[in-house]
Amino acid sequence: MVVISLWRHKKSGIGAVQLVGKRAVAQTELTPEGSVLIDGDLWRAASLDGTTIACQEQVEVTRIEGLLVIVKRAS
Repeated sequence: MVVISLWRHKKSGIGAVQLVGKRAVAQTELTPEGSVLIDGDLWRAASLDGTTIACQEQVEVTRIEGLLVIVKRAS
């Protein structure tokens, strides 16, 4: 049980800082929250300025707040 518990929380500590600047694809509409796919992993995300971002739109990670990634539209 402990091993499973640690595995489930592995995402939170691995490379979170390395995610900043990465490109992602919105998997749901971000209104302002939704989900994005980053390197094959699904993350809970919110738009940086609170605006809606369409599903399948390219975004860029600006920062991490716990398990929430803050994104902006990719330029």
